Amino acid sequence: MLTETKVIDNFINPTYHNEILKSLDSPNTDWYLQKNLSLVDQESNPKSFGFNRNYLTEDGWRPGAAVDFLKPLIFSIMEAVNSVQPIRVRADMTMQSDDNHKHQVHIDLPIPNITTIFYVNQSDGNTIFFNERSNETGKLYEISDLTVKEEIEPKPNRLVIFDGYQLHTGCSPKEYSNRILINSNYLVWK
Repeated sequence: MLTETKVIDNFINPTYHNEILKSLDSPNTDWYLQKNLSLVDQESNPKSFGFNRNYLTEDGWRPGAAVDFLKPLIFSIMEAVNSVQPIRVRADMTMQSDDNHKHQVHIDLPIPNITTIFYVNQSDGNTIFFNERSNETGKLYEISDLTVKEEIEPKPNRLVIFDGYQLHTGCSPKEYSNRILINSNYLVWK
């Protein structure tokens, strides 16, 4: 179990990072609407919508060049978290909000895992980590009932690594048009 959030700036080669940025922040990239980026099965505040792209799900890797292009990043993250098994990889894009909207507090998966966030573009909209932990997905939490542990600012080519049971949430950007990140989860090896 990770006890502290780890932040690694300039995680990958700048040229490769720039290619990922151009790929995901392009009018030719397919994004899929999700009514609630944090809790897939729940609708909440209308501002909680966003867009995603799944690369690896419980059904395995999606076929295609986009997945093959992203695999070197995932392999690098696997080394950084000391795991040999990714269990979920997806890209998320939240859109600008006039009030820096905070999304629903959540965990990604209800199993022991290491969770990572790789920020792709320059944006605002911090990721907020709470002192509280959980092993339940889909549970609704009130931010006012939780205590903030820390906030991480999104910076291009920054990787954040944390324990999968750490309650967290992201904020929509207020100053930038969108916030793009790659969220991935890895099996924990004892």
